[in-house]
Amino acid sequence: MKYCGLACLSLVGVSAVAQADGFAFFRYDDDFTYLSDPSKRVSWYDEMKYIPLGADASQYLSIGGDLRERVESYSDGYLGLADAPHTTYLLSRALLDADLHREDVRAFVQLGNAVEWNRQPAALPTDDNRGDVQQAFIEYAPQVGGGKATARLGRFELKFGEGLIVSPREGPNIRQAWDGGWAFYTLPGLRVDLLAVRPVEDKAGWFEDTTNPNQQLWGAYVTATPAVLKDYAVDVYYFNNINHAVAFYAGTRGPGSEHTSTSGGRLYGHIGGFDSTTEAAVQTGSFNTRDVSAFAIHDELGWTFNEAAWTPRLGAKADVLSGSGDPFTGAVHTFNALYPNYSYGTEAVLEAPSNLIEAGVDLHVYPDHSVDFQYTGAGLWRYSTHDAFYAAPLFPLIPGNSGNQRYVGIEHQVAGNWRINPFVTMRGTLVHYSVGEFVTDARGRDTNFAMFYIATRF
Repeated sequence: MKYCGLACLSLVGVSAVAQADGFAFFRYDDDFTYLSDPSKRVSWYDEMKYIPLGADASQYLSIGGDLRERVESYSDGYLGLADAPHTTYLLSRALLDADLHREDVRAFVQLGNAVEWNRQPAALPTDDNRGDVQQAFIEYAPQVGGGKATARLGRFELKFGEGLIVSPREGPNIRQAWDGGWAFYTLPGLRVDLLAVRPVEDKAGWFEDTTNPNQQLWGAYVTATPAVLKDYAVDVYYFNNINHAVAFYAGTRGPGSEHTSTSGGRLYGHIGGFDSTTEAAVQTGSFNTRDVSAFAIHDELGWTFNEAAWTPRLGAKADVLSGSGDPFTGAVHTFNALYPNYSYGTEAVLEAPSNLIEAGVDLHVYPDHSVDFQYTGAGLWRYSTHDAFYAAPLFPLIPGNSGNQRYVGIEHQVAGNWRINPFVTMRGTLVHYSVGEFVTDARGRDTNFAMFYIATRF
């Protein structure tokens, strides 16, 4: 494989760096400032991660990158109901970033290349992009009133909470990015985010990505950790979404204009081995001439047996996402999760979080700190038997008038994750979706999915 040289080097590891890990989920959150101490820069890699630009430790340049090779295979994709034959394909993604800091001013640039090979019947727009600017922003982040204020302008990735409303879309080859402005203020125990953005529209050619003129999102997200809650935190949010080209609600013909407000809250944390998350959101507004009134509820709890071998965690979760009783007339009750993490169920990404009731269990075991094995099982039902079963990203795969059955099916996922060292991660997943009566009556079939990837970062 063409990236084997770098991957093999990472497998061996750079001993000086392996003692500390400055990587983060978002590359703009990486923190290698510990290398401002010259005695800790003992290899060529350290010199690349922290390039001093003056005597002040806050002035430096850091270079980084990501390489990911991901193989996916479906049998009877989309439950055998769409033009998705048995197919196996390769997703290849390469990213290169540069992070420049000059005291309170910063510039971050990330270039990306994403290529999809052999997907049938055709490549998806979220998987194929020969080369473009994935992220590029300028930032001003001074200390203000005992906290830190940060203002960013440009193109960047976003995620809030568990990704129910806004997520970077990690599964596909191209992560979701946004153009616009983002500001946040942090104090001990409090963070306030404000944003006004438009999603980036992915295009396959070289440096052709543009700001999507038909969609915009603005809102606020507040996270607080009050002392009275001890090990729990509270999130409160409001998002205003405008999309002038929507055609996903069952029963509509052609694109329409959606203007909705989504308000919600989330309580999450842990006490000893017990952890829990509760989130609820309401959605109001309009779609064409129809009112929108929808909701979503997510509950999850788990118990980690810290004294047992392999530190197992047993969890249970439930989701309720509203659907329309009459999708043709009256108010629209189909919840639109906007820009979610569609793999919140399984990595097969078969269902969208709309008109859905889901209940399931999961089990994690950790043979050591770098290895994680997981089993997830969940049953799926339609919230409204008059509304469709929606497939990701959000379209009515089976119309609501196909039958009055509520049960859609059950999905099982087994997965393994191995973080070989700070530079290399491998993951494999197997999913089996056993369809219910509503799907079989529409001539749908069971679906199997397999995935493996190796990801390298530097």
